[in-house]
Amino acid sequence: MLSDQEIRSLRSSASKAELTERADAIRLSITRTFPEKSVNRGLLLRALDEKVDEISPFLPDISTRTLDQIEAEISRAVTDAELAEKLRQYEPMAAQYGDVQLALERGKAKWQEWHDLALQQEQERVEATRRAQLEDEEFKALVEEVAAKGFTESRQVSNYIMVRKLGRKYQHISGVLELERDGDAWRYKGGFPPHIYARLCEALGLSQKPSDARVAGFKSFSDLGREYRS
Repeated sequence: MLSDQEIRSLRSSASKAELTERADAIRLSITRTFPEKSVNRGLLLRALDEKVDEISPFLPDISTRTLDQIEAEISRAVTDAELAEKLRQYEPMAAQYGDVQLALERGKAKWQEWHDLALQQEQERVEATRRAQLEDEEFKALVEEVAAKGFTESRQVSNYIMVRKLGRKYQHISGVLELERDGDAWRYKGGFPPHIYARLCEALGLSQKPSDARVAGFKSFSDLGREYRS
C-alpha cells in the first residue's frame, strides 16, 4: 500500500498537473526501490494509478495560483522582446491546457494596458517639457519687448498684446482668463496664468493691483486656436 505521507501528498495537489508531478515522483521512488519483477512493485504502481484516478476528476488542469503566477509574469515583461520570449516559453503548456492560454491572454492584455499608460505618461512628460521651454522663450521675449514701455500694471501689458495682435507671438503665455466674483463669471482676453503673471510682475516691476476676483481657469491662445489670437 502507499504510505500515508504519499497519499496526503497526492490529495494536497492543487491541480491535475501538480498531481501528475507528485505521482511521477512517487512512481520513480517505487521503481528505484523494488526490482521490475517484484510483486510489491506491481501492487504499489497499481495502487498509485488508482489513487490518481480517484483524485484527478476533482482537480482543475492548472491551479489558480499557477495561473495567477503565469499571468503576472507575462504582465511584468519590460520590453516587446521579453514579452514575446515569455509567451514562447509557455506555448507548449498553453497548447495542452486552455486555462494557461487564457492566463497568457490576460497577462498580455495587462502588459499592453500598462505599456500604453507608460507611453502616454512619457509623451505627456515630453510635451510638458516642450511647453515649459516655449513658455520660457516667450516670456523672455515679452519682457525684452515691453521692458522699456514704462508699463506699471500687468493689464497694460495685456492691452499691448491685444492691440498689437501679438497673440500668436506669445500664444503659450497669454490667452483667456476665466474669472469669478460673487457668483458672476466672465472672461478676460489677453490675460496671463497666475504663475506667468507673478513672474511678469517681478521681472518688470509691475504693481499687482489687488482684486477680489478669483481665477477659475486659463486657456492659452495656442490651445484656443487661431481665431482667438487676432
